[in-house]
Parts: sequence; structure tokens; C-alpha cells
Amino acid sequence: AAARRPPIVLLENVPGLLSAEGGGGALAKVVASLEAIGYDVSCAVIDSAALVPQRRKRLYIAATLRRGDGGTDGPSAWSWPALPTGATGAFRRSLAEVLDN
Repeated sequence: AAARRPPIVLLENVPGLLSAEGGGGALAKVVASLEAIGYDVSCAVIDSAALVPQRRKRLYIAATLRRGDGGTDGPSAWSWPALPTGATGAFRRSLAEVLDN
């Protein structure tokens, strides 16, 4: 990210990164590195069952370049989208729509 400085960086990893290196030290290093080069950082653990037909929790790290550091004209804070829950997830609805046609 430091060389190219894209306006948005999205990283994905296992939720174990939250506790790696003694209580989140590994994640803290990632966040500190991104912040040091001008990014605001937000993290979330998301279960992919809302989107695909499998249960798989993943840690997502979204980093947006601060406006003063060459970022976009929009707000630098990341807002996580609301995801569907339960058996009526987006994948299942999309599949049902395809089968109905």
C-alpha cells in the first residue's frame, strides 16, 4: 500500500489474527503500519454464510486513505454494509431468482 497508495485497501485473514502474538499483537502491527502511511483502519469479523452457502468466519480489514494524504474527496471513515442474516442470505435469494426464471 505504501508504494501505490490506493484510496481503499481491503485485507482478509483468519479471525485468529485477533489473538495472534499474545492478544492481537499481529493485528496491532498491521493496523499501526497502515495508519503510519496515512490510512484510517476499520476491522470486522464477518461470517460468509450471509453471502455464500458455507459457514466461514473471516477477519476483514478496511483501510481508507485520509483525504489530506491523497485520498478521495469522500469521507475517509469506512462504513461496513449491512449483510443479510440466516437462511435467507443474498446467495440463496439470487439462486431462487435464477431457478424461478
